[in-house]
Amino acid sequence: MKRVLITGANGFIGKNLYWRLNQFGRPKKILVEKGCSNQKWNNREKNNLKWNNQDETLEILSYDIDNAWEELCDFINRADFIFHLAGINRSKRNEDFETGNKCFTEKLVNILENTGKNTPLLISSSIQAVQDNPYGVSKKGAEEAVFEYGRRTGARVCVYRLPNVFGKWSRPHYNSVVATWCYNISRNLPIQINNPDTEIELVYIDHVIDEFINALNGYENRGEDGFCHIFQTFKTSLNELADILYSFKQSRATLVVPNLQGDFQRFLYAQYLSYLPENDFGYNLQMRHDNRGWLAEFIKSKQFGQ
Repeated sequence: MKRVLITGANGFIGKNLYWRLNQFGRPKKILVEKGCSNQKWNNREKNNLKWNNQDETLEILSYDIDNAWEELCDFINRADFIFHLAGINRSKRNEDFETGNKCFTEKLVNILENTGKNTPLLISSSIQAVQDNPYGVSKKGAEEAVFEYGRRTGARVCVYRLPNVFGKWSRPHYNSVVATWCYNISRNLPIQINNPDTEIELVYIDHVIDEFINALNGYENRGEDGFCHIFQTFKTSLNELADILYSFKQSRATLVVPNLQGDFQRFLYAQYLSYLPENDFGYNLQMRHDNRGWLAEFIKSKQFGQ
């Protein structure tokens, strides 16, 4: 049996990783352990997964902010691979970044090193780790703790400096500008663009999870700089991003199918639809009558007509 620990399992990336590990490939039994300070530690449920080794069972240990510290210690001791996704993205207090990112990672690494197992460790960092602000400094400190753990023990470590991640289960006003704008535009709320020409780099959540699973199987994309990379990203400007999202909203009124020719547009559209209020999935049709009968347009395309 191979045990995998996910810290931050209830967060944006953690949820997607957890879900994928349970839905991945053809059916195979695994065990999923959800730690909870108010429940017994051995609360388990059976799910399905295709694992790299068809004869090996995978057990997922899930840790998040509601768990007891003793559970984390127990999970670290039992884990054969750790996805360290927990951290603080936004806070009104600067000290929260150091506590939730740098210090928490240092504590995790210390516990891990004391096990003597040299357990492989993957951490999700941020491209902002190069910036001189409280968040960037805290992420840089977390990276250094992980790299140092690898140097001291010889354990395999994977450090990913992720750009802006978008996709399903992303929290508006917390995880990304895409989530915030999808939420606001779908609800007729204003969005704020300080510099329309600012270029941003985005990565789709499914591509992140694909790479993380590759790393779990020992096939991470490691660069000469020691960092691991996700190569399939998208670059756009804030103005272009806003235009695309507003075109999705306008398509509900014009009945014209938005441009979905590229992967980026399709991924954005899927996320935009996920934020639509339930009562907005339906829309009124204009019916035209004459002596031949009646006609109503359901949908139109600039490429293919009605």
